[in-house]
Amino acid sequence: MLARYAALLSFAVTALALSSGDLTVKLSAVSPTVSSIEDIILTAVVSNPTSEDIKFVKFNSVLDELPTKSFLVKKGDSDVLFSGVDIVPAITEDAAFVTIPAGGSIAMNHTVAASYDFESAGAGTFTFNAVTNLRVSEGGEITHFALDAASVDVEVNGDVAKRTVFPETASLRTSTPVCSNASRKNYLGAALSEARAVAGGAAANIRQSPNSANFKTYFNNHNRNDIWYNFDRIAGDLASSGNRGLHCVDRAGGICKNGGIAAYVLLVTSGGNIIGSEAYFCDWFFTSTRDLRSTCSGTNFPSTRTNVMLHELTHAIFASGDIVYDCPGSRGLSDANKKKNADNYTCFAMHNWKQHNC
Repeated sequence: MLARYAALLSFAVTALALSSGDLTVKLSAVSPTVSSIEDIILTAVVSNPTSEDIKFVKFNSVLDELPTKSFLVKKGDSDVLFSGVDIVPAITEDAAFVTIPAGGSIAMNHTVAASYDFESAGAGTFTFNAVTNLRVSEGGEITHFALDAASVDVEVNGDVAKRTVFPETASLRTSTPVCSNASRKNYLGAALSEARAVAGGAAANIRQSPNSANFKTYFNNHNRNDIWYNFDRIAGDLASSGNRGLHCVDRAGGICKNGGIAAYVLLVTSGGNIIGSEAYFCDWFFTSTRDLRSTCSGTNFPSTRTNVMLHELTHAIFASGDIVYDCPGSRGLSDANKKKNADNYTCFAMHNWKQHNC
């Protein structure tokens, strides 16, 4: 087994008095060689040797046991396509967080067969780089760590046949609310309309003010046409944007029951490409979010139905990632990651709407 262990180096949180190297992550594989992707089991151990309990957002990191993007996977120099679920946290629920006690550790086992498209990559040696971009909750604020990732290699010498997180179902054309509850269906429809309008406003702003401070904050010098096109696809919700149902009830065997989840998108892949997506909205979305206009009176963006819907549409339509959540962390990303991160789009668009409509 080839395993490389790395300290979590590049961060500092003043409120917790953390310094470089205070936290550590170790990654290992149960077996360095397996005959099937079903047998890949990775163990991540995150340790907190400090004197303070530290509370993390658990999703989309090695602290998350769900089929989210806990690893960046490569075969040689080629990326292996992620085909799991992208989650929006329910930020007011404790279940969205995990606490590592002072002097303690958390060990998390991961199975990955259904979360990545190994079939298109073919058998061989895969490198798993742990996603350790952890988010610390302190005093109601989320602070982001840009962490060095541990990695481990696993050779698969046999079965790489495609697995899916859930049994595949036929997708619907464009974004269609699917709900037998009239009230929830209307709520989904309203959120979708708001998200389209906000995306359309963002697209128009890029054309009208291509060098705005807001654009530079969230996208630096990325090609304006590329960012405009992504917003335009959401605003138009055309067939070219893919197919998806927007479901108000979790699917059988789904993950809303785990708690702390506002919504999630399940990506549908074929031949190494994302060909569709389905979005599922959990109870928190319907009971705890507010409408777009509420931002004018101080509601935080993540607590609006508009922000949640827009965030999920970026995943569903152009496969954005969750490198970090929320606006402060999005502004601090590297140039390369700003174009890829879902909340760079939601924050740019929501700030633009608020600036011109409140």
